[in-house]
Amino acid sequence: MILLSVNSRSYSAQRREFQAPQPLDPSVAQVRIRLTRESWPAGNPLVEMGFEYSVDNGANWAFAGSAAFVGGVFLDRNGQPFLESALTLGPLPGVGTSGRLIRGFVDNAQALTTAITVETLP
Repeated sequence: MILLSVNSRSYSAQRREFQAPQPLDPSVAQVRIRLTRESWPAGNPLVEMGFEYSVDNGANWAFAGSAAFVGGVFLDRNGQPFLESALTLGPLPGVGTSGRLIRGFVDNAQALTTAITVETLP
C-alpha cells in the first residue's frame, strides 16, 4: 500500500519529515522508501533516509533504521545506472497488532531532483 507518493520535483538541501505519523495495518511487516535517481549531483553521502516506529499509538518511538546514498551516477555490476535508491526495513515489531505507527525522513545534503514513494509490504 502506498503511504506517500510525491511526483518528481527539485528539492533544496534540507531534512524533510514525511506526513507523519502514518498508521500501519496489523498485517504490515515491512516499509520501503524509494527515491528516483534523476538529477543527483556527486556527493558522499548525498541522501540519508530512515524510519522510526511506534507500537503504542505514538507514546514511544524507536529507531527502525536508515541508509545513506552517494550522489552522481551509480552503476550496477553490468555498468547500467541505478534508476532509484531504496531502503526496506522489516519485519517491524508488533505484526498482527493495532496501534502501530511509522514516521520517516529524507535528508539531502545538496539540491537534487527525485520522486519519493513510501509504501508498506506484507
